[in-house]
Amino acid sequence: MEITVGFREIGFFSLFVLIIVLGIYVIITLKNLNKTLQNFNKVIENNQNTIQQTVALLPNVVKNIENITTNVDEKVNNIGESLPKIMDNVSEITEDIKDGVEKVGVTVETLSDGLSETVVTIKEGSKQGTTYIKIALEMIKGIIQIFTRSK
Repeated sequence: MEITVGFREIGFFSLFVLIIVLGIYVIITLKNLNKTLQNFNKVIENNQNTIQQTVALLPNVVKNIENITTNVDEKVNNIGESLPKIMDNVSEITEDIKDGVEKVGVTVETLSDGLSETVVTIKEGSKQGTTYIKIALEMIKGIIQIFTRSK
């Protein structure tokens, strides 16, 4: 007894396996999403009283901010004679900030070097993933061509 397996059967089998793999991935993703939503609901339920208290306090907070703004406006209007001293202090603060910015620049350079190395590593890993995706797409194209030729 001889069994012949054609390209069409191989195509159907490959498509079937691909659908099963995608189905399993979707089920796992939905399961994880459901767990996350359940945890979120538990957090909301556990903190419902705190949330309600916070919302109830918002009008008082707005009134306090309004009072603070009014007080700041009054102080700014009264500050006219202290302005030269403030300008001196601002000048000193500016110098301190300049020094801080230089230190931040050095830190950013160090971080940039580390991030560049990380990006290169990720890029190399993504090339492998892209290759797998290209292979899968080529298989799908071949399967589609088999189906379109057989009609």
